[in-house]
Amino acid sequence: MSMRPAADVRPADWIEHADQPWYVVATYGPPGLTAYARIGMAGDDEYPDEEIDTRSWVDPDRARWESVIRTLAKFTATPDMIHLGLWDGGGSYRTVGPYFGNTGRRYAMMSGTLAGALDRTLLSDDGEQNVYDVPHLAWPDDRAWVIACDTDEEHNYSVGGTSEAIDAVLAIEGLQGVTV
Repeated sequence: MSMRPAADVRPADWIEHADQPWYVVATYGPPGLTAYARIGMAGDDEYPDEEIDTRSWVDPDRARWESVIRTLAKFTATPDMIHLGLWDGGGSYRTVGPYFGNTGRRYAMMSGTLAGALDRTLLSDDGEQNVYDVPHLAWPDDRAWVIACDTDEEHNYSVGGTSEAIDAVLAIEGLQGVTV
């Protein structure tokens, strides 16, 4: 199953009702996981200066996000049920509910498979490949880990999970990150 609007937003309860300020949850994910890390996004020197053909170039941030979620898929009992939260406030994509959120952020919720979460046309209005955007939240059905990429963050995103999962993420070649 590819990603589709969620039939039920209850899998997002741990995010929506987290006992932390909204901006902490949007930036780091919900509390309660064993370990967390901050992952650096691409520097400006990794982006071409001229107009690019997106069929031949992959955004470094998107590629890193894909490596992280593929690595984390090994640390869940439910790799075939992934949930995404897409911020309902902008970007080059159009969100479709149902929605969940808190006082600071509202997200459209999508559910589906890991392959669906990696589909680069997911965040596109026109069905074309969109290599620039990544979902703002991603987590498996068993809540074994979370990826949080807040819209106000320009240089980092967060990953939470078991210590083993975070160690595996930090070991990804070319990835820069630190535990927090």
